[in-house]
Amino acid sequence: MNDPNIRLAEVEISLGHDYEDRGDFPSALSHYRAAAALAPTYPRTHLNVGNALRGMRDYANATAAFKLALTHDPSYAEAHFNLGIMLAEVGDRSGAERALQATLELQPQFAAKVFDAESYLLFASAFREDIDPIDSAAQPARVGSLIARFAGTPVTSWSNDRSPDRVLRVA
Repeated sequence: MNDPNIRLAEVEISLGHDYEDRGDFPSALSHYRAAAALAPTYPRTHLNVGNALRGMRDYANATAAFKLALTHDPSYAEAHFNLGIMLAEVGDRSGAERALQATLELQPQFAAKVFDAESYLLFASAFREDIDPIDSAAQPARVGSLIARFAGTPVTSWSNDRSPDRVLRVA
């Protein structure tokens, strides 16, 4: 990260995260777009543009942003993951499956490291119609075993760094 434009872009991304954490997606998007203007080939900028657009429910443009991130770095597991989760949210099961499978092929430990409880459920619902992404209380053991099968790693517990009170435990 010796490129000064990438360092400046990271400052804009950090400011955007502050707004995104408060649910102010339009302000976050403004900072993420400023970051993308500073470092247009830096995939992390486009990932964050996609995240803000997803938060605003602008799924078509979010998809384009995630795909642009992947154009700049096809091995960017987080971009595949975010694209897959968003596609699962909008009901594109085959697209979600392809993106999420690419995530796990690129980084098999990704599931245990990054997914939060909702993401586990959305991930699972992309592969199994009988798992309801809304009914988190009824599904953790089945979801955990499905993730373990795809990730190759048993998942017993995971907490979200942004919401430490939210923990998914799997039998």
